[in-house]
Amino acid sequence: MKDLSTNSLSAIEHVLTHRPERIRKLIFHASSSPRLKNIETLAKAHDISCEQGRGEPGIPVTALIAPFEYTELNPLLVATKPLKRS
Repeated sequence: MKDLSTNSLSAIEHVLTHRPERIRKLIFHASSSPRLKNIETLAKAHDISCEQGRGEPGIPVTALIAPFEYTELNPLLVATKPLKRS
């Protein structure tokens, strides 16, 4: 399965905070800002590779994220169906 990617700073910050193991690599395209420095610091704390990329207009950073397999809804609903009370 192909890696996913996002350029959303808030999405990258969220994944770094809650599921850092899903990020495979960060590619920085813009010059540094305090927010980008914070993202880089979080990434390095989790041993995530950080690279310098070519300048992409309006895109400061790209995160390559491991794909995620979703569960089909119906089996999940059946498995988590509330028990009947007597």
